[in-house]
Amino acid sequence: MSISAFCNKEVICVEMGTNIEEVGKLMEEKNIGCVVVIDNGKPCGLVTDRDILIRVINKGHSPKETHVDDIMSELVMTLDEDMGLHEALEKVK
Repeated sequence: MSISAFCNKEVICVEMGTNIEEVGKLMEEKNIGCVVVIDNGKPCGLVTDRDILIRVINKGHSPKETHVDDIMSELVMTLDEDMGLHEALEKVK
Protein backbone atom coordinates (compact mmCIF):
# COMPACT_ATOMS: atom_id res chain seq x y z
CA MET A 1 0.00 0.00 0.00
CA SER A 2 1.39 3.42 -0.93
CA ILE A 3 1.51 6.38 1.42
CA SER A 4 -0.87 8.28 -0.88
CA ALA A 5 -3.72 6.49 0.90
CA PHE A 6 -2.73 8.32 4.10
CA CYS A 7 -1.80 11.72 2.65
CA ASN A 8 -3.71 14.96 2.68
CA LYS A 9 -3.74 15.99 -0.98
CA GLU A 10 -4.05 19.72 -0.30
CA VAL A 11 -0.76 21.02 1.05
CA ILE A 12 -0.95 24.63 2.23
CA CYS A 13 2.21 26.65 1.63
CA VAL A 14 3.37 30.13 2.59
CA GLU A 15 6.35 32.11 1.36
CA MET A 16 9.36 32.97 3.49
CA GLY A 17 8.72 36.30 5.18
CA THR A 18 5.01 35.69 5.79
CA ASN A 19 4.03 37.02 9.20
CA ILE A 20 2.62 34.73 11.85
CA GLU A 21 -0.67 36.62 12.12
CA GLU A 22 -1.37 35.79 8.46
CA VAL A 23 -0.35 32.16 9.00
CA GLY A 24 -2.68 31.86 12.00
CA LYS A 25 -5.61 33.18 9.98
CA LEU A 26 -4.81 30.75 7.16
CA MET A 27 -4.63 27.82 9.58
CA GLU A 28 -8.00 28.76 11.03
CA GLU A 29 -9.59 29.21 7.59
CA LYS A 30 -8.27 25.87 6.29
CA ASN A 31 -8.71 24.05 9.63
CA ILE A 32 -5.09 22.87 9.62
CA GLY A 33 -2.28 22.79 12.14
CA CYS A 34 0.76 23.01 9.86
CA VAL A 35 1.96 24.93 6.80
CA VAL A 36 4.93 24.31 4.53
CA VAL A 37 7.25 27.27 4.13
CA ILE A 38 8.59 27.69 0.60
CA ASP A 39 11.44 29.69 -0.86
CA ASN A 40 11.54 30.07 -4.64
CA GLY A 41 8.90 27.34 -4.93
CA LYS A 42 10.83 24.76 -2.89
CA PRO A 43 9.97 23.57 0.62
CA CYS A 44 12.44 24.86 3.19
CA GLY A 45 10.58 24.54 6.49
CA LEU A 46 7.43 23.82 8.47
CA VAL A 47 5.44 25.89 10.94
CA THR A 48 2.89 24.26 13.22
CA ASP A 49 0.25 25.72 15.48
CA ARG A 50 2.39 24.48 18.37
CA ASP A 51 5.39 26.43 17.01
CA ILE A 52 3.26 29.57 17.05
CA LEU A 53 2.16 28.97 20.64
CA ILE A 54 5.58 28.03 22.04
CA ARG A 55 7.89 30.26 19.95
CA VAL A 56 5.72 33.36 19.52
CA ILE A 57 2.81 33.67 21.98
CA ASN A 58 4.54 32.20 25.06
CA LYS A 59 7.64 34.33 24.39
CA GLY A 60 5.56 37.51 24.16
CA HIS A 61 6.47 38.19 20.52
CA SER A 62 4.12 40.00 18.17
CA PRO A 63 2.48 37.74 15.53
CA LYS A 64 2.44 40.76 13.19
CA GLU A 65 6.18 41.30 13.56
CA THR A 66 7.32 37.67 13.68
CA HIS A 67 7.81 35.81 10.41
CA VAL A 68 7.72 32.13 9.50
CA ASP A 69 11.47 32.07 8.89
CA ASP A 70 11.98 33.18 12.51
CA ILE A 71 10.27 30.10 13.98
CA MET A 72 10.09 27.38 11.31
CA SER A 73 11.62 23.95 11.65
CA GLU A 74 14.15 23.71 8.86
CA LEU A 75 14.59 19.97 8.48
CA VAL A 76 12.22 19.08 5.66
CA MET A 77 11.97 15.67 4.07
CA THR A 78 9.74 14.92 1.14
CA LEU A 79 8.47 11.50 0.16
CA ASP A 80 7.09 10.26 -3.15
CA GLU A 81 3.37 9.54 -2.78
CA ASP A 82 3.87 6.23 -4.60
CA MET A 83 6.35 5.08 -1.96
CA GLY A 84 5.26 2.09 0.09
CA LEU A 85 4.31 2.61 3.72
CA HIS A 86 7.16 0.50 5.11
CA GLU A 87 9.72 2.21 2.86
CA ALA A 88 8.45 5.64 3.97
CA LEU A 89 8.65 4.67 7.65
CA GLU A 90 12.24 3.47 7.19
CA LYS A 91 13.20 6.73 5.48
CA VAL A 92 11.83 8.99 8.24
CA LYS A 93 13.38 7.06 11.15
